[in-house]
Amino acid sequence: MKHSQKLIDQAHDLAFRGELSNKAIAKKLKLTANQLHYILYAKEDSGYWIEDVKEIMNKKEPTITESFLDFFISEDFR
Repeated sequence: MKHSQKLIDQAHDLAFRGELSNKAIAKKLKLTANQLHYILYAKEDSGYWIEDVKEIMNKKEPTITESFLDFFISEDFR
């Protein structure tokens, strides 16, 4: 059976999140346990999420100390 890339990506995403068991993921995606195992361990996801993760990681919130230092070294206050 050929699985769509969308289904493969969904299965990998749900498994990566760790919120559901493999049994629950298989049920949600209407797959057998063997089909899910094949998708997770033999098929690769498209990597679409990598850009999302990079964007999230680059949006690091400054710490209180960093904010304090930024305030005092700002060009506006020199």
